[in-house]
Amino acid sequence: DSRHKIAHIEVISPKDVPRFKSLGVIPVVQPIWFYYTPFIDKVTLPALGPERTAHIYPMKSLVDSGATVAYGTDWPLAIDYLTLRPLDAIRTGIVGLPLSKESNITEPFHPEERVDLKTMIEVATINGAYASFMENETGSLEVGKLADLAVIDRDIFKISAKDINDARVIMTVLEGMEVFRDN
Repeated sequence: DSRHKIAHIEVISPKDVPRFKSLGVIPVVQPIWFYYTPFIDKVTLPALGPERTAHIYPMKSLVDSGATVAYGTDWPLAIDYLTLRPLDAIRTGIVGLPLSKESNITEPFHPEERVDLKTMIEVATINGAYASFMENETGSLEVGKLADLAVIDRDIFKISAKDINDARVIMTVLEGMEVFRDN
């Protein structure tokens, strides 16, 4: 079980999307990028052309194909908002908009490729653990696994997706031991 991965998945021909599942290759995406920036007009379109650019960031297509999708942060190379916060990437993967409150971009980039919150959490947790051969130790809360978790100050399933990254981590537990508490 080699669990090959391809990181920095950006542009994939639609005919190649099903190959990830059939070959058992894990696409590792960077959802923090999944929004429009002027870089797309200045660099991506001239370099790749409109046909290939139309297939950029195919998150939902990969998930729908049955591939085990995981995500990475790509820090410090994220486009224009440097962050290591998982909730920032989760929010961007769902809404397809920049994190900056000052951004004038209001339409999601490739809205058909956005995924829901449950999917983003799975991509960030159990799928990431699977990609690292750790799905039997971590990635989900189950008896016998390491208790690796973060407690946040609100139920992100009950708020607007645009506000998910406003949630604050109030406690972090690593291997069953509290390592952070926000008092």
